[in-house]
Amino acid sequence: MLGTGIREEFRVEPEDTDVVIGETATLQCRAPRGEPEPRVRWLKDGSRLRPTDRATVDPQGSLTVRDAGRQDAGSYVCAASNVAGERQTSPVQLHIRGTPGRQEESRGCIQTPWSVTPLTEDVTLQHTPWHSMT
Repeated sequence: MLGTGIREEFRVEPEDTDVVIGETATLQCRAPRGEPEPRVRWLKDGSRLRPTDRATVDPQGSLTVRDAGRQDAGSYVCAASNVAGERQTSPVQLHIRGTPGRQEESRGCIQTPWSVTPLTEDVTLQHTPWHSMT
């Protein structure tokens, strides 16, 4: 491509994604072709997302969120820009789910949405869905 410019269409666009708390979420994105090559940045809930040790953007533009927590849920937009302009993907949702039907080892405390309770011994927690209780 000669001169400067940025195409309309992204090479890869992110999709709505569901992950379980503590897992890694990846939102795929590859910028449109352009000259010079567009740089990718991400927006979360309308604000620029700053990379951290948990949230990183790879060289192609995909966003990876390690050890996902409820605070990571929200609306994400991939934005690509160069001197010729900027393009944005449509917003996608990152949903963070609990751990239904999965056993977990817990040492030290039980945390609920309302409190943290210290434990005096190790316990195994198992989620039982309300609809299956008799």
